[in-house]
Amino acid sequence: LVVDDEDGVRLTTRRLLERAGYQVEVATSGVEALARIETPGAPTPALVLTDVMMPGMSGRDLGLRLAERRPPVPVAYVSGYV
Repeated sequence: LVVDDEDGVRLTTRRLLERAGYQVEVATSGVEALARIETPGAPTPALVLTDVMMPGMSGRDLGLRLAERRPPVPVAYVSGYV
């Protein structure tokens, strides 16, 4: 699951991962990502790749919420900031 509020980044990341053979879902925010993951019957993603800086719920906050799940969802953080 790729989570990023920037359309270009999100869609480019999706395209690159799909070309590498991965099945990719996308979300535009942490709130949307949580809703997608917590939908009854929805598969748990093998990995959540999230931007660190997003309006509303940050990637860090999303990761903390996902760490509370049983089983926890692995999270990788990315950022365009130095």
